[in-house]
Amino acid sequence: MNGQKVVKVFCHEQASLEEFNKMNEELFESANNANTFANILMPINAQLVISVMYSVRWQAVSLHCRALQDLRLVNWSVS
Repeated sequence: MNGQKVVKVFCHEQASLEEFNKMNEELFESANNANTFANILMPINAQLVISVMYSVRWQAVSLHCRALQDLRLVNWSVS
């Protein structure tokens, strides 16, 4: 280990190293599973966002068209 202070106490180095390696392997597996899950969900989330954007856009266009139709029905004659 570089840059770390290593304290040797009661010949416990081997047990500490084994515990560290076990925890390191668990963390590696956890990070690997999280990365796999994120890589699977990213395209799904992207498509969801795109579909929501188009849905909102479609609703806005629909409301705009209805508003224009309502304006055409109003009698705009000035007397």
